[in-house]
Amino acid sequence: MNVKEKYKKLFGSIQTLSDDEPWTMGVVGILEHFAWGTSNVLGISKTRLINLVIEMSSSDELSHLSTDEKAKEIKKKLHSIQSESETIERYDSHKTGYCFPREALRRNRFFSEDFLNAEFNIFLSLCSDNYLNKLYERYISLNHDGHWSTHGNGGIFRTSSGIDNRMQMDNLAYNETENILVANELKLGGKKNKDQIL
Repeated sequence: MNVKEKYKKLFGSIQTLSDDEPWTMGVVGILEHFAWGTSNVLGISKTRLINLVIEMSSSDELSHLSTDEKAKEIKKKLHSIQSESETIERYDSHKTGYCFPREALRRNRFFSEDFLNAEFNIFLSLCSDNYLNKLYERYISLNHDGHWSTHGNGGIFRTSSGIDNRMQMDNLAYNETENILVANELKLGGKKNKDQIL
């Protein structure tokens, strides 16, 4: 069983764009953002963290220590690295590197478009059909018929559609009755305008 098949078996799939997904799938999208991109949590990849620990533990400075003593020293060094990568100002320039969870959250909340997209997926799935009609009729003609189904760029969409690469849009809203597919594109710091609707 390949990775896609495992995903579908565990989490299901969508058959058409008119299939509804509950708003909780937006929450799953946020969790996927962190679970699949561990650098979003750690500040660096798991591989880089493992290599960093191996480098530290095999250094001449620590080579003569017992395993417990090495662990204590490495923990101190890692804490020092985390402290160096932290800031206390919300919009300080984006940093990289191993960090505390608080700093990882700051980086995601204020500097990650992927995180913004996951938040927007929740918002869009909670919007009423009437709200989406009012939003989209600013740009396209609508009869106000039918129901809007929304889809984020998460695992269920990717495994169901077979589109492996990131979509060139952040979220889809589909109205089968009106035969309209709207692609929403969000930008960090963007304002409500026509450029956000493809």
